[in-house]
Amino acid sequence: MNGNHHTLEAEISLTEEENGLVFIDLDIVPTPNNKKFIRDITEDWTVHGIQATKYGHFVITNMTKTSDGPYPSYKVKAVASFIHKMQTTTFDGLYTGSRTAVDFFYILSQQSGLTFQLTADRPAYGWEKFGEGVHTIKEFNRAIKHYDYVYLPVNETSIELRDRIGRDVNFIIKNAMNADDVKMEIDRSEVYTYIEGYADFEQDSDFYETHQVYSYYKSPLYDIIGEKKAETYTNGSIKHKATLDKYLMNIVDNSVKFTISAKFRKIRNYPFAVPMLGDRIRVQDESIDLNTKAKIVKLVTHYDPYGEPYDYDIEFGNLNIGQRKKQTINTVSRQLDDIINGRDPIKLTALDGYLKSAITDFKSAQTELVIGEYVDGVLGIFLVDKADPNRAVGLTSKGIVLTTNGFAGGIEENLAIDPTAVNASMIRAGTLHLEDILGIVGRDGLITMTGDEFRAVDANDPDKFISIRPGMLEIGKGALTVHRDDGGYPTIIAGRNTHGQRLFGSTPYFMHPQLTIAGQRVQNDSSEMRTIDAYYFEHYFNALKVYTAFRNNGTEPYTGRVGISGFGGLNWDHAESVTVPPGETVYKTLRFPIGIPDGTVKHFYIQFACLTSGRTASISILDVKNYDM
Repeated sequence: MNGNHHTLEAEISLTEEENGLVFIDLDIVPTPNNKKFIRDITEDWTVHGIQATKYGHFVITNMTKTSDGPYPSYKVKAVASFIHKMQTTTFDGLYTGSRTAVDFFYILSQQSGLTFQLTADRPAYGWEKFGEGVHTIKEFNRAIKHYDYVYLPVNETSIELRDRIGRDVNFIIKNAMNADDVKMEIDRSEVYTYIEGYADFEQDSDFYETHQVYSYYKSPLYDIIGEKKAETYTNGSIKHKATLDKYLMNIVDNSVKFTISAKFRKIRNYPFAVPMLGDRIRVQDESIDLNTKAKIVKLVTHYDPYGEPYDYDIEFGNLNIGQRKKQTINTVSRQLDDIINGRDPIKLTALDGYLKSAITDFKSAQTELVIGEYVDGVLGIFLVDKADPNRAVGLTSKGIVLTTNGFAGGIEENLAIDPTAVNASMIRAGTLHLEDILGIVGRDGLITMTGDEFRAVDANDPDKFISIRPGMLEIGKGALTVHRDDGGYPTIIAGRNTHGQRLFGSTPYFMHPQLTIAGQRVQNDSSEMRTIDAYYFEHYFNALKVYTAFRNNGTEPYTGRVGISGFGGLNWDHAESVTVPPGETVYKTLRFPIGIPDGTVKHFYIQFACLTSGRTASISILDVKNYDM
């Protein structure tokens, strides 16, 4: 906690919501350490050190102080700094008309001072209006909904917009195993089974008369509970029936809500079962007939005073009525398939009428029970096949033994299970049916296998993994190293090309007409940022690096400025200033992240200016590279 940079002991809860707030709650009591400065705590303090790489600092928004003997106690709520910034900056000006996502978030970046990195563009959305002095967080949340993004903070000034966040994880949340208080809430307060929609019409016109697109949707419940009609949906900016159908289905299917919540306990010595916002996790609770995969949309992580997480409160996204019906059908289908194929035996307690005949069949089996000595020196309990006495299963003090040769090789050769281990060499399986996840825990990692995936995960970072599944090899956080056959340097290290790629400007130079060239340098006597050259490249790296050198041949210092400016639909802008003493050369390197590589062609200018009136800035471009940060 930062007032005068004090380290506090506090119980902390970090709440993360998908497309919502990120905030912390702190309970601060007068421990011996806290007593030194607890009376100094005010609402002007900021909180640091809680997932700092991702969220930066937190700004206090609420504080309650209570008497606790001679010292006070505090309950504090603080919001992530990037959220607070959008809550306290306004979206000035009035904007209307159709805007692509790139266009909209460029404007939002200018208004809020935050950087938005788009991993995928979106078609234009017809805004009736936005801006007019409202807080930027309001328009940010509207845009997230309209353009169908989820967001992931990169740091306290940069936000990444994605199609999805989170992982498909290999652990489960199961009541009485690693979870308590599993709840499924069903809300039918506004249940609809039918809706009509109209689209592609002029604003302020009669959509009944002028619409070009019409559609309707019936839910799976329509034939069960009848027609429950939602309000007619209208949106003149939608031009395609498929888009309209998506909106109609979402309104109706989400009118009956199945919301799941659970308290997840941290498993000691199992660092891989750490839930993250957006994760898709299987949730099981037989008592409420729950067995489904759901996405975490709200996650509360509880930390002890030493900064270690010890508990999680999880809320999963709504399972709409269509998903719930599908889930039930799929569950029954899987159960029938397992019974038919012998993977799930029918329980006799449920079939009392057949119990006597089943026992009769068991008694008539051609198996002899031998208690005592089966062969010389071998004592135990044995089930022996009467038709072939060499085939037997035995239970001895050493474990379980299996044989087809009458134990000619002795007990040890045929031992399948002993008190310490299972002999894997005795296992045979043409097909191995995994009812759950098979996990192998090592010192530095975890290997898991299911019928669909082989996965190896780093013990300290669950985002660092290798996954192999049908048709796909996926590597998280880089793990591919290719060694040359001549023993040379690996070409790829940790998934990133460490050498980068040199970029070359256009030919002839794309230079501002009022710039001049003197020897190896370009000169500018204006404070206007003027273009030196244009560059084009395919986006296979995540950053740009520009090496420059300013020269001052005069007798007075001057301040120059050099920057990168994107064009052709891109909104990159990054510039830095430098003061150059007389008679000296000052080297300046620009490093600028450009987002996740997507292979498309990108464009940018290098520009510079002289910020000192009456002077001339002189610069050389030494090198321009794409590289991985």
